[in-house]
Amino acid sequence: MPDPNLTVSLLKPEEAEQYMRIRHEVFRPTVNKILYARREPSQETLDKVTEDIRDGITNKGILYLKCVDTSTGEMIAGARWRYVKPKEDGAKERTWEEVDAGLTVPPPYEESDPEMFAELFKLFNSNKREILGRRPYYVLDTLVTQPQHGRRGAGGMLVRWGCEKADEVGVETFLEASPMGAPMYARHGFQAVKTVELDLRRWSGEDKMDFIVSLFMSSSLLWSVANFVVAYAASCKAANVMACVILVESIVRLSIKMVQTVDRTHCNYSLRISLIPLTVVCQCTARECHYMTRSLRYSY
Repeated sequence: MPDPNLTVSLLKPEEAEQYMRIRHEVFRPTVNKILYARREPSQETLDKVTEDIRDGITNKGILYLKCVDTSTGEMIAGARWRYVKPKEDGAKERTWEEVDAGLTVPPPYEESDPEMFAELFKLFNSNKREILGRRPYYVLDTLVTQPQHGRRGAGGMLVRWGCEKADEVGVETFLEASPMGAPMYARHGFQAVKTVELDLRRWSGEDKMDFIVSLFMSSSLLWSVANFVVAYAASCKAANVMACVILVESIVRLSIKMVQTVDRTHCNYSLRISLIPLTVVCQCTARECHYMTRSLRYSY
C-alpha cells in the first residue's frame, strides 16, 4: 500500500525547476548518458530544460505530475504524461499525417552527441508508429522518484493516475521502461510487447541500454473485447462451440493480465457475466462451461 502521507497532483509552472532537479539526478546514471553524452550540462542548459517543462505545462497540454510527502512538504517524485489523440472532434483514429507530425526529434543540447541524441528519439518514435499506428493513447514519457524515497508507493501512484485517465476515455497506455523499472509496471498491469536497445558503443559509449516497450489495456477496452467475444459466439453454430471456447480462453488470458490490481474483482465478475450469453447461444455442454470457467480462474 502507498504511504498515506503521499499525494499526487498536477505540477505548477513555478515548480518546473524542482521537477527538473529530481529528473536530472535520477537520470544521471542512465538516460543522461545519452542526453548529455559529451559533458555535464551547464546551468544554461538546465535552465532551458526547465523552461521547456514550464512551456509544456502552460502551452502544450503536457500533464506533468508531482508526488509530495505532506508530512514534510517535499516533492519526492514526478511524471510526464501525454494524451495523444485525433485533432478532429469525434474522430476515433488519427490520420497518418497527424501521427508523423507528432513523432519529432527535438534539437540536441550543447552537451549532446547529436547523432546519439537523435537515434534515441528515432527509436522511440518508430516503436510508437509500429505498435500504436493511428490509435489514440496515453503515454508515460517520464517517471522519476528520488532514490531515498523508493518503495513508498510514489511511482505506483503516478502510474495509476495516468492509467485511470486512459480508462476514462477508453484508450491504451504506452511506455518504454528500463529493465529496472519494468517489474513495477508489470505489477500495474502493463504487458511487455518488445525489447529494443540503443548501443552507445557506436558513439564511444561504455555500454548499451535496453528499453522494454509495454502496453496497458484500459478496463473499458477489456469490456469491449468481452462483448466482441459474445457477438462472435452468437454467429457460431453449435459445431463450432469449442472454437469459441478456445477464442474466449485466449482473449481472457491476454486481457485479464492487463487490468490493474484494484479492478480485478470487478473485472472477473464482469467477464463471467459477459460469458453467460456465450454458453446459451453456443449451447455449450456442462463440461465445456466448466472448461471456460476453469480457464478464467487459471488466467486470473
